[in-house]
Amino acid sequence: MVALRSHLRPWSGLVPYVRGAVAVLELPAGTIAETGTAVGDVVVVEGVGGSRPG
Repeated sequence: MVALRSHLRPWSGLVPYVRGAVAVLELPAGTIAETGTAVGDVVVVEGVGGSRPG
């Protein structure tokens, strides 16, 4: 995580405004506080459809 923002409307388009960001991960309201997510954390997404490496 390179930045955290809470209480935003979906599809806010923050990537151009956050240095180092290449994507946005939208989470349900309250998730950042409930999980203790912080800048510098690494997020692993598993079980998502699409192409697989290799």
